[in-house]
Amino acid sequence: MKVEDVVQGANNSSFDKTGEHLTPLQEAILTGVWQSQKYPQIAKEFNCSESHVKKEAAKLWEKLREELGEDLLSWEKTREITALEAENLSTRSLHLKGLGEKSAEILREKELADEEKWSDLIDLYQGHPSWLNIMAATIWELFNGSVSLFLAQGTNLFLGDLEPFLESHLERLSESEKNVCYWLATQNEAVDISQQPADSELSKSEFWQAIQSLGRRSLVEKVLVGGRAMFFLHPVLKAYIQRKLNLI
Repeated sequence: MKVEDVVQGANNSSFDKTGEHLTPLQEAILTGVWQSQKYPQIAKEFNCSESHVKKEAAKLWEKLREELGEDLLSWEKTREITALEAENLSTRSLHLKGLGEKSAEILREKELADEEKWSDLIDLYQGHPSWLNIMAATIWELFNGSVSLFLAQGTNLFLGDLEPFLESHLERLSESEKNVCYWLATQNEAVDISQQPADSELSKSEFWQAIQSLGRRSLVEKVLVGGRAMFFLHPVLKAYIQRKLNLI
């Protein structure tokens, strides 16, 4: 897949949905990120500030999320993209981890109170735009828009109307992927996958393939601990599975 095809596809999708093409800067951002270019480099080429590029990038990712859907953007990376990355080190998939500063704009649009607590709410739900929109509605329903009161109700992650969304992701998994998710949901910290659970019915190959597939779906994340790769279940999905299994 060439970067030109990616930009053309995004442009066509944008025009079909909104009647507007991507701006030249948005095209440059999409091209630049695909080619591992940093925002300061893009800003220099367009003779604008880095903050302006970041704002345009936030608009672009939100636009693509709305047009292409949650399941396509940020949640799943196809095998073809993974293979392309392996063949060409300059090619990278874009792993979006929330909207950053844009997340606060969602809460501001919803007119939530207690702005000093917004960052805690954003961290709790990983800056996921749809999740924050859903939780903002919940906060209005239950606490008249007070983020402080919502967060004061305990340390357990409240899911509410997020549960159907999470269940749809869980239903799409293979049995081996579900088994690994259920096991990871019982772990208190990131795990070393070379230490396969003794009671697992999966072979080592099946276990590793499940981890790999879940990682591509952005349901399992990787961290480095002492130079060793460790894996943990996405916190929101973990909370859902724990409730499903009556673990909390």
